[in-house]
Amino acid sequence: MKTEANHVESLSPQPIHLVEFISALSTPRSLLFNFIAKKPQFLNRQNFHEKVNQNLFSDKGFTDIELGLWTGGFFDANWNVRKEAVELFKKSGFSVPSFHGCFDLFPKSLRSVFLNLASSDPANVKSLKSQIDVASEISRCQKPFIVFHAGFVDSHFQKKEGFSNIKRSFEKVLPYAEKKGVILTLENIFWKPERVYLGVSPREIVNIVDTFKSPHLKVTFDWGHANCLAKATKAKNNFVFIDDFIKELGLRITHAHLSYNEAYQDKRTPLRLWQQVLKKIPYWSRDIKSVKIALADDEDTHLSLSTIPEEKKAQYAQNLKTLVQETSLASVPVFTHEVISDEIRNNGATIQMYEDDIKFVNQSIK
Repeated sequence: MKTEANHVESLSPQPIHLVEFISALSTPRSLLFNFIAKKPQFLNRQNFHEKVNQNLFSDKGFTDIELGLWTGGFFDANWNVRKEAVELFKKSGFSVPSFHGCFDLFPKSLRSVFLNLASSDPANVKSLKSQIDVASEISRCQKPFIVFHAGFVDSHFQKKEGFSNIKRSFEKVLPYAEKKGVILTLENIFWKPERVYLGVSPREIVNIVDTFKSPHLKVTFDWGHANCLAKATKAKNNFVFIDDFIKELGLRITHAHLSYNEAYQDKRTPLRLWQQVLKKIPYWSRDIKSVKIALADDEDTHLSLSTIPEEKKAQYAQNLKTLVQETSLASVPVFTHEVISDEIRNNGATIQMYEDDIKFVNQSIK
């Protein structure tokens, strides 16, 4: 594991492989309990340091982590930074070149982690600035990323207002991000019937990012989200769709989330029992609806790249080549592997999956 301070732009063009910090979360059952109890203390430090550090950073090729800013109890309900939580994490020894910002899949009542940038909530600006403060304090790298979702509105008639809200927040926050040396990125999200998400298509993302043309507002490309969107839009070939998606965003992309999902396959890995149960529970409030959307997802399943069918591996590899040929990843390839938390807790074959993932990516982009 690298712990020395690094300038992201001056690193070797060797690929940087990060582990998404969601792997440090507790089990879905305890997560659900935390949601209901409104105690967003999701971080299981003992599990993370004993399992992730030991198994993934010793000889598997991972460089560091992407830290979820919603995992460590870094904020109170008014978006004030809890300095004791920041100081505690700084002892972990991670350099943390990338962070995932708080987002909108949490119950709205969890004020310390719920963030919907498309809303008119005046607290959004303070939320963004507090997350920038935590990232600049924790990261040992210059110009770390914070990945954000654009958020959602309740109907298609509100999309124009939603985009205006997003731009208004970024207009107020980007000078602060520049001062702190932090790069904000928008992650492509995918369509879901329960909500009208923004930042779904390249056109919507460009609409936001190109408004500012700032070196501190870029794009994180998520392969799994793009694959789910390809299915939702009934694309004839999902890999061609994804290639075109990447090319349209081009140099705006500075970072990527990698995983595989079976959204385009007739036969899928069966849902886990807890997911099957959760999908059948009716929701009677916005909070329960958020929990269902977040935890009962049966498409963006964050599978290891080792699960890609043999006949599809060459096409996925082509998507990776397009990423490094058509985007800013050509100079510094930064990949976050979206790892399933249950697999992190195991040893042996499941850990081997992610070592194989790194080899597959490195070979694909040569």
